[in-house]
Order: sequence, then C-alpha cells, then structure tokens
Amino acid sequence: MTPLCGDSEMEFPILTNLSVDTFNKVVAWMKHRAGKDEPKVETDPNTHELKWFELDDFETKFFEQLGVKELASVMNASFYLQIESLSLYACQSMAAVLKDKTVEELRQLLNIPEEDWLSEEQMAEIRTKNACEDAIGVGMGAKRCLIS
Repeated sequence: MTPLCGDSEMEFPILTNLSVDTFNKVVAWMKHRAGKDEPKVETDPNTHELKWFELDDFETKFFEQLGVKELASVMNASFYLQIESLSLYACQSMAAVLKDKTVEELRQLLNIPEEDWLSEEQMAEIRTKNACEDAIGVGMGAKRCLIS
C-alpha cells in the first residue's frame, strides 16, 4: 500500500488486478450514470422476491456485450470501488446469466473442474436442505428446519 498525503497511518490500496479494459468499462458506466439516482432495491409485496431493475438501452448493451469472465471482473471492480449502481446491476446481470442453468451447465460456464465439484452425497444433502427450506418458506422470516 502507498502512504497517502505523507501520513504513515493512512494507506491507499492499489487495485493491481484491474485490467485497462475493465477500467474503461467502469469509466463508461460512471459517465453514463453521472447525475442519476442510485437504484433502489425493491421487494414484491406479494411474493417477497426482489424486483429486477429496469435497464435503459445503454445499460442493456453494456451487459449484453460482456462474457461471464468480463462480467465477474466488472463486478469485482464495482465492489472494490464501491460503485453501488454498477454492483447491483452487474449482480442482476450475473443472476440472469446463471438462472435456469443445470448443474453441469454452471460447472462448465464457471470453469469448475469435475474433480473440484461436489460429491453426490454433498449434492443430496444440499437438495434435502433446500427442499426443507422451500417447504417452510425460508426468506420470509421462517426458521430453517436444518441448522448448518
């Protein structure tokens, strides 16, 4: 870390793994969002599910042109730089990419080697836990029926 303003107590972290391409994307996003309100996370009162953000033309094109690896880089940069709008929209875009994929499709999409994947026993345990949570409505204030 580099001292900031000669004060040895303050440090300015340097993001060394931010590519020029990702940085340029972040700058383009910031220019587009300049002067706009931060997005508000809203929940559907009936389903208690998060509502999807509505993207304008620029934002739609911005995320459509990113592959999964690029999107992950933009997400990491947005978290590190604390750019709330980019973080929220990038997370939504990643969720859209991952939504409705099979386990095998996710493994391939995220480049997870077969040997690093969960065993059948681990998968069965997760399925049981998720089925139990779905049955009692976890996420709406209900208690978990399986405690980790």
